[in-house]
Parts: sequence; C-alpha cells; structure tokens
Amino acid sequence: MQRIITATGTESLDKSIARELKKQGMEVVGECYYLEASLTMAQQRGADIVVLSRLLKRGQEFFEVVEQLRLQNVRVILLPGRRNDPEARSVVRDAALLGVYDVVYDPVEPREIARRIMTPGTLADVRSDMDNDGSSRQKARGFSLLSIFRKDRPVKQEGKASSIATFKSVCLIGPNSQKCADLIVKKGWEIKKKPDSADAVIVDIEEIAALRNGNGSFLIAMGKVGEATPDIWSEAIRHNAVLKTNATGALGVLEKVFKVDGVGGKGSVVAFYSSTKGDQGKTTLAINTAFALSVNHKTVVIDMDNINSGLTALTRGGITPKSDLEVVFIDEVESLESIHEFIAKKRSEYEYVVLDFGSALLSKKTEEALRMADKVVLVAKPSWSTVNVVSMYRMGRASFLSEKEMSLVVNCVSARSEVSPQDISNIMNLDVCATIPDDPALMEKSRKESQKRNIYVPPVKWGKTRFAKSVKLLVENLKKEMKG
Repeated sequence: MQRIITATGTESLDKSIARELKKQGMEVVGECYYLEASLTMAQQRGADIVVLSRLLKRGQEFFEVVEQLRLQNVRVILLPGRRNDPEARSVVRDAALLGVYDVVYDPVEPREIARRIMTPGTLADVRSDMDNDGSSRQKARGFSLLSIFRKDRPVKQEGKASSIATFKSVCLIGPNSQKCADLIVKKGWEIKKKPDSADAVIVDIEEIAALRNGNGSFLIAMGKVGEATPDIWSEAIRHNAVLKTNATGALGVLEKVFKVDGVGGKGSVVAFYSSTKGDQGKTTLAINTAFALSVNHKTVVIDMDNINSGLTALTRGGITPKSDLEVVFIDEVESLESIHEFIAKKRSEYEYVVLDFGSALLSKKTEEALRMADKVVLVAKPSWSTVNVVSMYRMGRASFLSEKEMSLVVNCVSARSEVSPQDISNIMNLDVCATIPDDPALMEKSRKESQKRNIYVPPVKWGKTRFAKSVKLLVENLKKEMKG
C-alpha cells in the first residue's frame, strides 16, 4: 500500500483528499502546512508520495525541498496553481528537470489527485501540456524547451567564434536591434552590414522570417518575446535563434556563449554535470578523468556539490598511487563574486581544472562556475528516465551554452542498456565524446582496495581494463575538442 503525505496548505482540502484516497485503498500518513515539514515527515514516515503545493509557507527554496524528496525516491504530485499563471507554468517546467511529471492545476479536485496517483504522469504529458496551452506565449515557451523531442528539431547553430580571440563582429538587422550599436562599439566589436560576414547576428524579432542565415552565424532575435506569435516562434526554432527582449540581454548572451569576458589564464576548465538525481557515476567519472589528466598535466579537481560532497568523501584519505592531484571543496569559496577569482587563480596555477557538480538543481554559486567552464561534460546513463531529464536540462537551464562547449558522455553502457549511445546523441543533438562500459566488478575491486588502504584507489589505475581505456579516450577527446 502506498503511503502518502498531503501538503496542500489547506486543511479542508487535505481532509477531502484523504477521504478520497482512503476509498481507493491508499493510506495518508500525514498532513503538513510548512514546506520543510514535508521533507522531514516523508523521511520519518517512509512516504512514497507527497502531494505538494508550491504555495506552502517556507523558509527554504521550494526546489531544494523538491530535489531532496526526489533524491529519496519520493514521488511528488505537484500543485502549481492556475494553469494560465506564467509562474505556475515555469514551476512545472523546472520541476520536470527533477523528474516531477505529475501535475494537478487549480481548481484541485480530490478525484483528480487519486487518478494521478494511480496513473503516473510522464515527460510526454509535460510536453503535451506545454504544447497545447491556450496562449501563444506558453506555446512558444513550450516549443523552446521541448523542441529537442520533435522530429523537426532545430539544426545545430555552429557559431563561428567560441572565444575572445576569434569573436570580433556583429550584424544588426532592423531598427530595434540598432539599440545595441552603442554597447557593441563600447565593447570594441565591429558592426558588419551583411550577416554573412559577421560572427553573430542580432535581428528584430518581427523580421526573423525574412532572414537567411546560411553562414552559421550565432543568431539572436530581439523584441517583445511575450507577444511573439506561434509563426514567429516557429521561425525562431527553424533558425535555432535565442530570443531576448532588450539590448542588455542580447549582449549578455553573446558574452556567455562566446566567453568574451572569460576568466583568462592558461588552464582549461572541464565541468562534469548530469542534472539528475545521483547514481549516474558522474563523480567517479570526474575523479578518474582528473586522475588520468594528472599523469601528464598539473590538475586540480574541485567538488562543487555543496550538499552531498561525494567527491570529498570519496577522496578524504588521499589518492593512490602517489598523485599530485589536488582535491578542493567548494565551501572554501564564500561568495558569488569570489568564484571568478577562485577559478581564475586555479586556472593560472593548473593546466586542467576539473569541476564535479552536484546532482539536479544548481545554487547561484555553482551555476556561475558552470558558466565559466571551457567544456561541460553531460553525463547520462543509457536509460530513458535519465535521458529525458538530461535532455530537458540541456535545452532549458543549459541553453546559454553553445554546442561547442558541451560534450556528451554515456556512462555504464552494457548489453542491457535501454537506449543506445547513438539514440541518446540524436535526442540531445550532441556528439558522443565517449562511452564508458559498465564494470561492476572493477568498481567493487576499487572500493575494497580503497577501504583496505584507507585512501581512494581509482578504477582507472588498472590500465588494461575497458573502463580505463575508455576514460583515457575521453581525456584525449576532451583535449582535442578544447584545442579545436
């Protein structure tokens, strides 16, 4: 029997839901009226499901609690509010990144809660909901996030430039885009008259349909995004354009995508991330990649997970064989402002800086660090649930990253894999940088050796194994991609 907690914030609704669920043979083990209490109660009472309203009183960030519930494998039935509320829709999209696919909009009916519990939602339900919403704005935003799952997904936008060394020029098309001119000149960039000769193009949103962007320049459509019609959004998707409402936002995108205001220094920064709950093998992959790099290069690995700090726990006794690889915990960085100085310093001291991020949502501090990486390695196991969540992250929160800055690694591949690496590549519209074989026996050997010596013995140490060879291939591919 499923154990359920109701956290709607309304006592009468909680009781109505409890009565309905009891009729269906389900057990309500508690009611709570404060966000953090839902997490504590779920832990104490072994809940399988939490019916959770985003409007609960809280002292903690809503998605931090949702993340912790999902990490405990607790299913969340989300009550976001009114369907036509933009904030509610935004909550639904962000919740989907954490694997929350069960949504009940206002007005909430107990029977609908019971139906949703008995028939779990899927990512396809979220996509359908976003695509079929009544307003053009919501349709557009749904397209923007989920277009990767469509057969007519946008082609790759191959930006000409990826660094300050090559990014030099912008073409402005339309009277609205001319508002960017002064800012562009101040930054020392050249304004080109023809899009074919520019590294990036900023076009008025109303004129995007007439644009022919055949040279692969990075494209930004600027204007009243909220009033864009479905036809305009279709054109934006066809051109794979980024939409922004003003000049500051447009130039901000260029700075992030092309790393124009990069941190400098001689070293390269590589970030490992998955956006899903744990058990993706991301930390193991990050530390082994860093170890392989440290054989011939001065390398530091930084634990960016300020919640679970798995890497720090794994390597607290040191690393063997004797290694110069340094392990640093992100809590050493106290403020968002100092993250730039911290990574810049490490970058100037080391040839490679490897960042191991925590799962699911990012704090402002760690997300800022992710933006500074030269290469972001998305780690995904070959299962549909993982691929769906990582894909949504890749098109949602990671949309500020260009494809040249991202690499895909499919981890724990075996004959039992639900999805092939090639299918994952097609879904995410990213090339596979490496596939890492599933080797439970090797991982167990590493664990026992580490426990025996009280120091971390990385699996890559056994150089003749398929795992070690795959990690070394990953290292070589990353080097080539960052040089290119």
